[in-house]
Amino acid sequence: MTRKKNEGGASGPDGSKRPTRPAGGALGIASRSWIWLGAILLFSATLRLVYLQEVRQAPDFSAPEVDAGFHDYWARGLAFGDWSLPEVKADPQIRTSPYFRPPAYPYFLAAVYRIAGPGYLGPRIAQIVVGLLGVFLAFLTMRRWLGDGAGLVAAGLTGAYWLLIYYEGEFLEGPLMVLGVLGVTYLLLGWLRHLSWRIGILTGVVCGIAALIRPNALLFLPAALVWAWWVSRRLRDRRFLTVGMPAMALGLAAAILPVTIRNYAVSGQLVWITSNAGINLYMGNNERADGLCPGEIAGLGPFDTCYDYPPLVAKLERQLGRPLDESQVSRYFAGRALDFIRTNPGRVLQLLGRKTLLFWGPLEVSHNKVEEAERENSPLLRVLPVRFPVAFALALLGAGLLWITGRKHRDSDVPSDPLGPDGRAPRERRAGGTTGRPQLEATGLVSVLILTWWLSFLPFFVAARYRAPIVPLLLGFAAFAIWRLWTWARTRDLRRAGLALAAGVVLFAIVSVNWAHYHVDRARWHYARGRGFSNTQRYDQAATEFQEALEINPDFSSAHVDLGVLLAMRQQWDESYRHLSRAAELEPDNPFAQQNLGGVLEVQGHLEDAR
Repeated sequence: MTRKKNEGGASGPDGSKRPTRPAGGALGIASRSWIWLGAILLFSATLRLVYLQEVRQAPDFSAPEVDAGFHDYWARGLAFGDWSLPEVKADPQIRTSPYFRPPAYPYFLAAVYRIAGPGYLGPRIAQIVVGLLGVFLAFLTMRRWLGDGAGLVAAGLTGAYWLLIYYEGEFLEGPLMVLGVLGVTYLLLGWLRHLSWRIGILTGVVCGIAALIRPNALLFLPAALVWAWWVSRRLRDRRFLTVGMPAMALGLAAAILPVTIRNYAVSGQLVWITSNAGINLYMGNNERADGLCPGEIAGLGPFDTCYDYPPLVAKLERQLGRPLDESQVSRYFAGRALDFIRTNPGRVLQLLGRKTLLFWGPLEVSHNKVEEAERENSPLLRVLPVRFPVAFALALLGAGLLWITGRKHRDSDVPSDPLGPDGRAPRERRAGGTTGRPQLEATGLVSVLILTWWLSFLPFFVAARYRAPIVPLLLGFAAFAIWRLWTWARTRDLRRAGLALAAGVVLFAIVSVNWAHYHVDRARWHYARGRGFSNTQRYDQAATEFQEALEINPDFSSAHVDLGVLLAMRQQWDESYRHLSRAAELEPDNPFAQQNLGGVLEVQGHLEDAR
């Protein structure tokens, strides 16, 4: 009995024919791919559990600070009704004002506390689970775009990418935002296979939830509109615009309107999600701006945490001689930023260039913590090989290969009715990754989302945690490059493999250069560790960290203050006076330096100087 030859077959990403296989089990994934995916998830979980053991020894494990500390305070208030303030912190008025920070992550953290209890281990375990879901979704998304092979490579890269593992140990929004970006991408890619009102609304809801984690995700709607217009013209199907976009807009509105209504109910102000856009815009566009988060507003004082915002607004009200609500404060700072932009076009262009170099640069830009120093001092993270320059170089190589492939085969695999009369793609396109010309549309979508995310931060400032959510999308391009190199090597097509590898080496050399001349502030890393030790009453270790910070940067005024306070607790008055007086000299307006210096002078009997 003879077996009938396969005369059909789906096209691979390079346009070559491959045998058509059974769709497999759930989600159409072949059994062998499930085995590989299981191994990747197991390896990813092992890395995260090893890192969790490291994090448990961190000085701030049970005493998070800055945004992480604010999220912790907010979540515990929601979960347990305990709104008692940390020491020397101003009331951020979370319950009586529009949200200043996006609410989705604190509510997620509160739900974890309600389920797991008040300990600090439960949230980390929950975020590991979210991270593993992100690895799984990375596979599904890249498989839908590029097929099983590249999807597995992308999942492996995502599971082992050190920065994503690091953020799963912090009380920050990173793991949830990665899931949100991948979810939007997965659903939008699904439009090339099956377009309906239900799928469109679900896409909008996921996009809206992502916006409640990080409001920049709101720009995914206009990005999707541009992409849908392009696809509708190329595939000659207007349903991408007439069905997909209205449904997505409806779903997005349904997700964010409850927050808008809540903000209006507590304040009488129309604040869609958060009221911090104005001050963030000003922080990125003023005379002192350098593309980084400044930590201080000129003429108003420090702005390190959300607890600093109410005193800052109070000082602004005194300066202006009138009370201000949150919307008026936001408009005031936005107005100052726009005035700077209008009157300093050359300086603004320089800032945009520096922000671009920082965003795409080889180092992770610090914000709340010094991520590069965290990696250097972690036994696990420092040995993981895929850092951003590697990922970015491979992503650029993969993007080039995909666009070349897509243009070469743009006239292949294009049915006269791409989605069919029922709004569904042909079965062979539903079984694996998009091919030929539809793959060009998929590549265009991922490219548009990446560029939109980058552009959304250009008016503000740059930080590693803002770049992290699009890393899995970049790793999708990188996975395609790796998969093509492997395919060429396996088929002994050494010429193409060699040319691609040489191009990748050149790209790596270019993107590895620190063009923005960004400096990793290791003194700040030691200072943050000292704060963590101090907050958990491990004062000897705290003093050691503050001294390490001052050895690196002798003019670090905050380290002088904290070390001076610890020395005063030991009754080492002369040494305490030396550090506190130096801090007061460096920052005459620092109230903590002045207050503690006065206390030391009083103990020493210098009452007039103390007064």
